[in-house]
Amino acid sequence: MDELAQLIDSGTTPAEAALRVAASTPGVNRVLLGSGHAQHWKAAHRVFALPPLPDETLHEVIDVLGA
Repeated sequence: MDELAQLIDSGTTPAEAALRVAASTPGVNRVLLGSGHAQHWKAAHRVFALPPLPDETLHEVIDVLGA
């Protein structure tokens, strides 16, 4: 998972990378998440403030997951 996270956004955690992919997916208008830890909410807020991933990166992620 760490390798995939690095493909998505170097220096990010797997959870943050997953949120970034979900938030960048065309047609996805909302992402539901839950946590009892303030640092998780802060990390999610940072991720959702980022611009969407480029289409090329999303296709690479799909290729890796489909392999």
